[in-house]
Amino acid sequence: MATRKSEVLHIPKKRPTIFRTYSKRNKVQRGRGASEEQEPPTITTGHLNEVEDVMRGREVIPLEISSDEEDMKPIVDRLLWSEPVSSRNSHTKIPLDKRREAAAVLKDSFVSNLEMNGHQMSIALIVKRADDCFTGLRSLYVDFQPFHAQVLKLINSYRKLKQLHNGKNPGVALDLESAYEMSVLAANDAEEELHTAEHQVINAQTKFEKTIEKIENIQITLHILEGEKTVARDELESSTTKRKHCNEAYLLAQKSVEEIGAKLEGCKTAIEEIQGTLGRLREL
Repeated sequence: MATRKSEVLHIPKKRPTIFRTYSKRNKVQRGRGASEEQEPPTITTGHLNEVEDVMRGREVIPLEISSDEEDMKPIVDRLLWSEPVSSRNSHTKIPLDKRREAAAVLKDSFVSNLEMNGHQMSIALIVKRADDCFTGLRSLYVDFQPFHAQVLKLINSYRKLKQLHNGKNPGVALDLESAYEMSVLAANDAEEELHTAEHQVINAQTKFEKTIEKIENIQITLHILEGEKTVARDELESSTTKRKHCNEAYLLAQKSVEEIGAKLEGCKTAIEEIQGTLGRLREL
């Protein structure tokens, strides 16, 4: 099967005509199975200017359309430009709350249809349903910008899903069964790695706890040594003080010895002089 060449359609520089979306054929669904024909709003120059301003300043999500879906381009262009004018500037006589209720019914109907049948619908049909929904919302003059952006994203997601499911994009799509087998193998490998990691965690935890125990024992020893250090420091201070006192006493005693020794030497000298003098006196 030949691969489809895709292109991304962005907003055109010039705004396409959107007057065709305002039609008496637009109907607003009210309640289950009921519908009421809506009077078309009046299109004024002010409305057109407002739409131009909105279009000029916003960023629109591109829709991917393949080369064999060229007939969808007009609808896609309309989707990209289907922004509502402000509800405050609308010229309809229907109260805003009533228009919002009708818009909620339209959006709910569109979403419910996709929830039930979206997987069976073609991209072209989904785009057509979105265009119809936007046409109705725009005719109600209610703000549906968030809804509009999410629908564009949803259409792109449906397109990617269908490409993968149908295998029309061999560079991206994978056979689901093969992908499942690959995922099972990957899960088994991941489980083995998980078991290995768990054993590593247990071993590391044991090593960590033993290290903590060693640290606690060392801390106890350090605490004991700190006590011994305090006692030794006190003994050192006491011994140092005692040595200081002893040194002072020694110095005093040494000084006393020197003083007494000097006196003793003086006495000895005086005695010798006296004895010598007495001996000479006997000779006279």
